[in-house]
Amino acid sequence: MFAYDPEWRHFSPGQVVMAKAIEWCMQHRLVTFDFQKGEEEYKAIWCDAEHALYDHFVPLTLEGRAIAAWHAAGPHRFVSRPWFRRLGACLPTRLRGAVAARFQANAELMADMQPGD
Repeated sequence: MFAYDPEWRHFSPGQVVMAKAIEWCMQHRLVTFDFQKGEEEYKAIWCDAEHALYDHFVPLTLEGRAIAAWHAAGPHRFVSRPWFRRLGACLPTRLRGAVAARFQANAELMADMQPGD
């Protein structure tokens, strides 16, 4: 279990753990250590290069295609189109309820998504 105790900060236990992890990677001939996304200061201590990260989305289902269309159009443009509003009226009541529940459950996540993210 990891925890932070201010009394130990001058010993930099997090830096020690990071050093050991990188050392293990070097011993096993791994040439890249992925810090994931983010611009935290500690990453600059260990890195001399940055690599851009990209997400790729391949829709395999009808729901996936709908999500891909959502991203391609951009949420604010998608919902404002007249055909989108009429589409809901064409769906069976049960499916309409399920779609509405899915949108509502993921509203915060979808609001944060931008095309190309």
